[in-house]
Amino acid sequence: MSKYPLKLSELPMMQPPRDGWDVIEASLPERRQRLRIRSGLAAAAALFVVAVSATMFFSMRSDLLPAAPDQTALERLVTISQRMEDQLAKLRQSVSTLPSSQAILVAELEDMVAVLDQQLGQSPDSEQLWYQRVTLLTDLLGVYAMQTHDNPALMASL
Repeated sequence: MSKYPLKLSELPMMQPPRDGWDVIEASLPERRQRLRIRSGLAAAAALFVVAVSATMFFSMRSDLLPAAPDQTALERLVTISQRMEDQLAKLRQSVSTLPSSQAILVAELEDMVAVLDQQLGQSPDSEQLWYQRVTLLTDLLGVYAMQTHDNPALMASL
């Protein structure tokens, strides 16, 4: 038996083909476009999961709903916002860690709440700003609710 059983040295010599970088470079814009589309779809899916989980969470939590029917819309929004802040404080204590994607989402939502709080400092009677704040807090509660509840319906979309 020979030392080199494949006998590669006996193969005929041939010129390697020209490099394929031109083909690869031409395909990059298409790949980037597909990546942008996938990223957009992933972001939309994450937002959908947050919205659905928040809706499910609030349907189970009647203590977050305003109690006094004689309140003005602004007073109701402020009351809801305060109750949500209390609920967020409790949820933050119960959740020790978040997956990185959710931690990023929480940071972005909290930054948006901080910007709204500055705007509310200048216009404290703005129903629109209070409504936006309640909406952002709803999203925040939804992110934390996904971590604290072992509800399969909340996790099915992940």
